[in-house]
Amino acid sequence: MSITIQYVWLVGSLGFFGIWLVVFFLAKKESRKEMFIVSLMTSLFGLLTPFFIRQYWDSPTPFSIIHKTGFSIENIIFVFSIG
Repeated sequence: MSITIQYVWLVGSLGFFGIWLVVFFLAKKESRKEMFIVSLMTSLFGLLTPFFIRQYWDSPTPFSIIHKTGFSIENIIFVFSIG
C-alpha cells in the first residue's frame, strides 16, 4: 500500500491519536476526564504553528491548508494526541 506524500502527516497523526484512544479507554474512569482536558489544553499549541512553521518546514498537507491558514488539522491532532 502506498500513501502519497500529502497524507503522510495525516496518517502519522491519526496513528498517534489511535494510541491515545487506546490509553484513554484503558485508563481508569476517574483519569479520563483529566486526560481529555489536558489534551484539549495542549492542542492549543497546534495553533501556534503559523509563528514558526514557515521559517523552517513546509509540510505537505492534503488540501494545502497550511499555506492558506498557517496551520493544519494534522498539527492539532498530533499535539492533542501527545498531550
